[in-house]
Amino acid sequence: MYRSSEEVMRMKIGKDPLGVLKLLNIAARVGALSMQASKEPLSHRVSGRLARDPEDDWAVCEVIVDGVKNADSLIPITTEIPGGRVMLHIAMHEVSMHLWAEMWNEAHPDQFGMGRDGEDIALMSVWREKVLAMIKECHEDAILAMTPEKYFDQLTTAGASEEDAEILVEWISLIQVGGTPTT
Repeated sequence: MYRSSEEVMRMKIGKDPLGVLKLLNIAARVGALSMQASKEPLSHRVSGRLARDPEDDWAVCEVIVDGVKNADSLIPITTEIPGGRVMLHIAMHEVSMHLWAEMWNEAHPDQFGMGRDGEDIALMSVWREKVLAMIKECHEDAILAMTPEKYFDQLTTAGASEEDAEILVEWISLIQVGGTPTT
């Protein structure tokens, strides 16, 4: 009887979910190490990912943030395109959550992929500094001085859904006040 790879994987996961989780963690670590060892610039890796999958949300977020940080020509896009500023803020959020996951995995290899539930005050401080720098490099540091209510209103006026606005307000509060990011 022929079984698809998906059926086989479901059977294996059902019999040994911890074993599968361990294998996935090992595979993720290998991928992270190979990216660190690679001499290929980030922009080339992202371009390659987008060429393979134009709908890769993470790669799109990286391109948006990197483009706004490094090319003044992209700044008008965030203000002239309807929803452009919201798109930038969502992209910054996604990039920062990915950064947290990478930092956590590097600092806690024994708890790989568990940054969502972990707590590390020193790591959080470094993450917060990096995210604040990213926000400033994207010319969006004015949001750091806003009250949560004002930021929420600005986001919804710019076209964000209430759900997205709540996530972004929580994210900014996390950066300003502290806590652990939920990736």
